[in-house]
Amino acid sequence: MRKFLTISIMLVTVIFSYTSCYCQTNDIGVTAILDPINGCGNDSTQVKVAVANFGSGTQTSIGINVDITGGVTTTLSSTITSLAGGAADTVVIGTFNILSGGTFNLISYTTLSSDQNNLNDTAEVTGITIDTIPIIVTSNIPSICEGSSAFTPAYAAPTGGTYSGTAINFGLFVPSSGSVGNNIVVYKYTDLNNCSDSSMILVTINALPITRITTPASICLNDTVIKISGGAPIGGTYRINGVLDSILRPLTAGLDTVTYTYTDANNCTNVSTGFIRVDSVTQASFVSIADVCIGGNTVSLNQGAPFGGTYIGNSVSAGNYTPVMVTTDTLTYVFENRDGCIDTVMQTVTVNGLPVVSISVLSAICENAGSLMLAGGTPLGGAYSGTSVINGAFNSVLAGAGIDTISYVFTDANNCSNTAKQSIEVFAAPTSAISAIAAFCNNGNARILTEGSPAGGTYSGTGITGSNFDPSIGMIGNNAISYIATNANCADTATANISIEAAPVFKITGTLTGCGKAIPVVKTDISGISFLWSTGSTDDSISVTTTGKVTITVTDNSGTANCSAKDSADVVYDEKCASIDTYNSNVEVSIYPNPSDGSFTIKLNNINETKVNIDVISANGQVVYSSTEVLIGQTLRSKISLENLESAMYILRIKGERTIAVERITISK
Repeated sequence: MRKFLTISIMLVTVIFSYTSCYCQTNDIGVTAILDPINGCGNDSTQVKVAVANFGSGTQTSIGINVDITGGVTTTLSSTITSLAGGAADTVVIGTFNILSGGTFNLISYTTLSSDQNNLNDTAEVTGITIDTIPIIVTSNIPSICEGSSAFTPAYAAPTGGTYSGTAINFGLFVPSSGSVGNNIVVYKYTDLNNCSDSSMILVTINALPITRITTPASICLNDTVIKISGGAPIGGTYRINGVLDSILRPLTAGLDTVTYTYTDANNCTNVSTGFIRVDSVTQASFVSIADVCIGGNTVSLNQGAPFGGTYIGNSVSAGNYTPVMVTTDTLTYVFENRDGCIDTVMQTVTVNGLPVVSISVLSAICENAGSLMLAGGTPLGGAYSGTSVINGAFNSVLAGAGIDTISYVFTDANNCSNTAKQSIEVFAAPTSAISAIAAFCNNGNARILTEGSPAGGTYSGTGITGSNFDPSIGMIGNNAISYIATNANCADTATANISIEAAPVFKITGTLTGCGKAIPVVKTDISGISFLWSTGSTDDSISVTTTGKVTITVTDNSGTANCSAKDSADVVYDEKCASIDTYNSNVEVSIYPNPSDGSFTIKLNNINETKVNIDVISANGQVVYSSTEVLIGQTLRSKISLENLESAMYILRIKGERTIAVERITISK
């Protein structure tokens, strides 16, 4: 619907002269046409006339007509209910359409039938000019958003008019001066004919949408990208630090600005702003942890830096790591700074299994066994330990009788150790001893040893047969012997030295044959010891004036055994000397081997005989062998076999007509 401004029309009143004489009783007439007059057209305009009662009587139901010609042809009628004599009235007859303007002629008259004077009944106006009112057309009336900038309105045509209203200031539409909802704006336009029209326009100011954004107060520099999603109503857009984006990537510490822009169905936009503080992160470090062994000691966790963080992971409790299973555990060190930003660093710790260790059964040993090098532990390369273990050896003496426990500890390449244990029984051992044993002479007799204790043990060593010791089997000097005492399980050995002192070794020398004044002088080839001859002499030599056996006992008093040895020689002495040379000192006598087993060879050189007698005489003077040997030249070589003789020392006598030679031979089997 078109809206028009109301325009005031200036009335032109045409007054006709009349005489107020009130001569008649009934006399009604139109004195003037008051409206319309020249002006501007509108949808319609009223027709107003002035009516007078010229008569003296009151008139009722007075009819008034107006005939209109020109731009519009029509007749308007109205009735005055009552009008007193001599009175006047103004009557609006009706309206007619003057929208199209033009020139109009109006004739108004009364229709009183008893009117006594018709000359004053009519009034006429001709040539009334009505200009057309400009038509205002409105279009493009926008919706305005609350808080928008002021702007020049351009909603109506023709242009050039003026706008007015609450939101209009100095020709500008200022949304902040209006109110949310419909705001009335009036547009008035006056054309060149000074005809005006106005139009009322409703301009809607839409409220801005209510927006909000919820963001975290702070994040940490090492956080992952954050999807911003806290804006409302849903459907808006995000900007981070002015850049269209909904993904916050924390790159530097500081304050990031996040805006949420939402445009509603009215195309009104509102923005909410949030701030996210990006806090720096304190970098954590975690020094590597050496491999550990299952079941080992707990590891105190203090490898993380800066100090004050928290350790988490399998088998971690109260800052300690306990290796409870063979695995590779991942431990995490978490450090939170004063801004609440967390940095984590991980470290692995390898838990190695223990080596499989065993030790074989240990045989029981005796208390006096001493140090026993331990063996039987596997794998090789471990170490043995125990209360009586020293340098890998078990000392039974230190342990004493009873049961001890031996441990075998093996440490593998991972420095993991395991232990196997085995019991070892130590049997009580007897205690053997040997009291001092008197020295023996090497040519002495064997005797039964009684110096060992406790009784019932056994002797062993060189020269020992059963409990007898034979010094002839030993060697000169100390001879080690043992005495072994035994019980149900063990033996004990005591050792001692039996000293064997050498009996004097000598030969009887000198002259064994003589005659007349050539008395045989018998002596030995040893000196510095004691001598006792069979003649009773204790001198180192004696003269023998009889034929027979001479015996000497030689005693060595420098030792403790006072060892002695005897020897004898056959001495031949004739008071008278024969005519021939009965002693030939130039004879060379060789006997070999000597000692022998009874078979030996006699060799004679430089002997001036044709034959000789060879006699073998025992120690008691008995001739046990005799033979006559024929010489070829001055040499004799004869082999004699005496295997049937007992082991002993014998005298070999070689006798010819001019020669006597005596030698000792020893038969040893």
